[in-house]
Amino acid sequence: MNLGKKIREVRLFKNLTLEALAKRTQLTISFLSQVERDIASPSVQSLRLIAKALNTRISSFFEEEETKETIFIRRKREKGFVDKGVIPGCEALASNILNIKMEPLLFNLEKGKETGNLLRKHEGEEFGLVIKGKIDIFIDDKKWNMEAGDSIYFISPKMHKILNIGEDRAVVLWVVLRA
Repeated sequence: MNLGKKIREVRLFKNLTLEALAKRTQLTISFLSQVERDIASPSVQSLRLIAKALNTRISSFFEEEETKETIFIRRKREKGFVDKGVIPGCEALASNILNIKMEPLLFNLEKGKETGNLLRKHEGEEFGLVIKGKIDIFIDDKKWNMEAGDSIYFISPKMHKILNIGEDRAVVLWVVLRA
């Protein structure tokens, strides 16, 4: 367990000096330096202050680092399934059986087809990129008309659906990031 090392990595990634972190946490530079070198152990309260100042979760300091990369072969992707429900024209770009926070999807919608109302009851964020065609995206009571190259981002959970309003098939990359 290298708690101090992980704190230091996050601090450096955020491009913060020990002095800047000390100002944000109201902890001393000396103490923070000792924590990062695993000479001193922070209290739960100090750890909360550090995590908040670094805009991260306390648990992230204790998570094991994954170095495993995964390749998903196109011919083996699941088609038509999202969260154990069927959505026509949808491909899960990463297997649903993995314990991942990011769920990339590819929607292929024929002219006039839609995804239907999807109610996402989760904390997180969503991003969509229109690869081909023209679509309307409905999020709660708002509608956006989009075409190839347009993208959208929003905080979940919200009622949303995609409708192909073009003359040809629409292709949309959709990424759900669960908190």
